[in-house]
Amino acid sequence: MQGLTFEQLVLDAFDQLAPFYTSETGEIKKNGIDIKLSSDYSVIKGQIRLINNQDNSVKAQRILPPQLTPQSLARFMGKAKCCWVLEDFHKIDECERTKLSQIMKIFMDMADEYSTLKVIAIGAVDTARQVIEYDSEMRNRVSEIHVPLMNSDEIEEIITRGCQLLNLEFEKKLKTDISNYANGLASVCHHLCLNICTTQDINNTLDVRREITGSELDGAVKLYLEEASDTLKKNLRKSV
Repeated sequence: MQGLTFEQLVLDAFDQLAPFYTSETGEIKKNGIDIKLSSDYSVIKGQIRLINNQDNSVKAQRILPPQLTPQSLARFMGKAKCCWVLEDFHKIDECERTKLSQIMKIFMDMADEYSTLKVIAIGAVDTARQVIEYDSEMRNRVSEIHVPLMNSDEIEEIITRGCQLLNLEFEKKLKTDISNYANGLASVCHHLCLNICTTQDINNTLDVRREITGSELDGAVKLYLEEASDTLKKNLRKSV
């Protein structure tokens, strides 16, 4: 989500609805509203393609057609019984968060008509407070759900499921060590396991089951620290 503009986020949400409205095409619906929404979706999709073609000669940047308003996006999502999930809300630029807080208010107002319509903002601590700061009318419209750190069994279950999908076998001590390094954070577990696969040149499901020993963890941790170090240096340069 970092670096995306409000317009890009709205277009991405619109694109995610394509499977629903594409499947609606050709079906005869008794409800006239269904036909109109499907037609409106097709018109906006066509407008986006037209704008893209015109922009290709100048610059590769998608812009919102006039018909794709927050209200129309809410109607499309409400009819599809979808919710809008915004990951890493705390990484979205501050000026864009203000616009997103305002669109959340529109979604909540239209939830009376579409009961499943929701915006789920996943972010760091105080994300809910940030939403309220950007639009005070959201004060009584936001529910904050605390997501606790995972315990060691849950972290090891992530590893077990990944091994099943890739036809791997991580020894018990390796799972325990990864869990200790992760310290309750699934993202660290994912990253370390990915680094192990990268260093072992494992890119897809293996035909023959392979056992991964604890000796492979050192390289994965070193790679993780190198990547984290680059990020810290970049953030330090920005702050200076």
